[in-house]
Amino acid sequence: MAGPVLQFGPFRLDAGARLLLRDGEPVSITPKVFDTLVFLVANAGRTVSREELNKAVWPDTFVEEGNLNYNMSQLRKILGEREPDVPYVQTIPKVGYRFVADIGQGSAIENARLRHKPRLGWIMIGVGLLVLAGVWWTWSARSQPTSHVNLHQLTHDDAETEFPALSPAGGVVAYMSDRAGPGRSDIWVQQTAGGSPLRLTKGPVANRFPAFSADGSKVYFSTLGEGAPQGIYEVSALGGQPQLLAEGGFWPRASPDGRSIAYICFPSFELCVIPVSGGPPRTLTHGYSLWTQFGGDQPLWSPDSRLICFFGQKVGQPQSIDSWVVAAEGGIPEKTGWNQWAQKHQMTAGAVNAWLPGEVIVFWVQAGDSSQIYRVPFNRRNWQILTEPEQLTLGTETGDKWLSVASGKVAFQSSAFASAVWTLSADTNQGRLTGTLQRLTSENALHADAYVPPDGKRLVFSSRRGKNFDIYLRDMANGAERVLVADREEKWCPLISGDGSTVLYTTHSLSSNPWAVSVIRSAGGSPRKLCDDCGPTHSLSPDAKWFLAARTDGPRKHINAVEVESGRSAVVLQHSHYSIFEPRFSPDGKWIAFTMRQNVGAQLIVAPFRGAALIPEQEWIILAAVSGLPGLTDLFWSPNGELVYFVSFVPGQRYLMAQRIDRKHHPAGGPFRVYEFSSRVFPRDVSESAQGTDRFNAVGGGFVGTAREFTSNIWLMELSR
Repeated sequence: MAGPVLQFGPFRLDAGARLLLRDGEPVSITPKVFDTLVFLVANAGRTVSREELNKAVWPDTFVEEGNLNYNMSQLRKILGEREPDVPYVQTIPKVGYRFVADIGQGSAIENARLRHKPRLGWIMIGVGLLVLAGVWWTWSARSQPTSHVNLHQLTHDDAETEFPALSPAGGVVAYMSDRAGPGRSDIWVQQTAGGSPLRLTKGPVANRFPAFSADGSKVYFSTLGEGAPQGIYEVSALGGQPQLLAEGGFWPRASPDGRSIAYICFPSFELCVIPVSGGPPRTLTHGYSLWTQFGGDQPLWSPDSRLICFFGQKVGQPQSIDSWVVAAEGGIPEKTGWNQWAQKHQMTAGAVNAWLPGEVIVFWVQAGDSSQIYRVPFNRRNWQILTEPEQLTLGTETGDKWLSVASGKVAFQSSAFASAVWTLSADTNQGRLTGTLQRLTSENALHADAYVPPDGKRLVFSSRRGKNFDIYLRDMANGAERVLVADREEKWCPLISGDGSTVLYTTHSLSSNPWAVSVIRSAGGSPRKLCDDCGPTHSLSPDAKWFLAARTDGPRKHINAVEVESGRSAVVLQHSHYSIFEPRFSPDGKWIAFTMRQNVGAQLIVAPFRGAALIPEQEWIILAAVSGLPGLTDLFWSPNGELVYFVSFVPGQRYLMAQRIDRKHHPAGGPFRVYEFSSRVFPRDVSESAQGTDRFNAVGGGFVGTAREFTSNIWLMELSR
């Protein structure tokens, strides 16, 4: 006897007919995901354990834990949310799941109509069922029907475990992990069939970006940091003493014929090639940079080892960002046009991850709020994409970018992060640490834009503890917090005056007035809108009369000074060729520190502030320069104004740096390192985004700011036939 048709939100569920409708239209859902939904709905309001759900969906069958994780991920993507941040299915940590939506029953007539509604093509629903594995048949030389997909989590670390690389035979995966301790990132190998991992490297440096040799006997990797030269190393896949092959480089990749290694030279960020035995590098891309505003990505060999694909740009021409191809023997790189093709499909620029036989590429892009992996064939003669892309993933949070393909297996990382406010005890006037990084906020929510005035008494920050980013105020002495502004708008970049009486913040709206700024008394009350579009609020002068905003009203970013009382703004910093970012007032309000990006690097600059007057370039003083992009970011001053701090971004590493200045605001020596962020907790690059950024500040007792806490693990998919 057929059961009733159940209704929740826009969905109707007919378990008897194995049919799910959204607004009357059939929804593509796989059998096991459908079974998962039916069982949860049948037990609505009750917490269902993972064991109970496993037994219901896979009776009398042992399955990997990843199968259930995958089912729940797909179910959430199908159902979406009842309203922002309110899901249909709640996760009960370490227990299971609970279906929480109200359930109704359709009428008898509606039930009959649904049961007899034509379902032409319904048999084909299963075609779109799988994540990374579901279209493996497109990568195989022989397209055969699949019978089972085995998706399981290979590592289970509360750590940063990433950059997987499969051996050519697919039996071993190498990866980087700091499971031995924060800041101790090493190369590990592990059998894909199971077993204990083997640690290949030990030492104080950061070891990253592993890659197997063509025969699988060796692992190549990069070192980053002090204690050893930055460069390319090799080590036996069974363990042993690593050997230096080339200094100054990262991201090695071995050619399929086993003769050469391609990598990114450092600090030039050019494409270099060396023999597998080591030796002087050959530079293949003079005048090109493999490090862009989107970061860096691995070079990629063609299956016949004749060509190398790289993601980069011509130096000084950011508009030329694309995937390029150059002959392994040298020559002029050819632009593929794949980046423009991705943008045409509403995808943010991404890099090619795999070049497979048969002229097929697999690539990662940012599509909306999630990262995705696609597959598409191309014409090698002109690099033209031949068909519409096949989407291979439905997203695994932030981790889809790194994957490895070999012998019927796919290794990829799945990543997650939380953001919080952190403190780091230090003598900030001298740039000397006195303690360790400590988490200040404990809520499981997104935090951003922390700001503390020089007296260190109050902290103001944005936090998404509810549906939107709201403004919170914290008393640093007793830890008491309260919501200062909470409404339906997204609120960013709060600043508090030195006396603690006034708070400014930016309201972001995509539809209109994108950077409105409002002012509110810290004691409470109603906010006053200062302007409709004069933000974002980057820095507040000590007398609270001006704030600085990095704007993009023309071809390049420039800096505006805005009067807090009137909302009137004027351009005070602009450059004819380069964009400038992150303005910060000095403690006395007489100087502005900012960054300017140039080709492949960035400069730290200070300039005198004179109210609404434009500061000519000849009065700018360059304090420091850093290679690579973003190079340096997240500027702030010491309380005495004698140091300018910044976060330096180099491939795979983030450092808190300081630059001392003399009385004339000229550099006194070079930048020095204050703190090395671990790969688990680090600030984001803030120079490309004004919303939801990480920001640090220096007060008398130390540093206060927001940073991400990052964890990732390696997953493996195997396809049996």
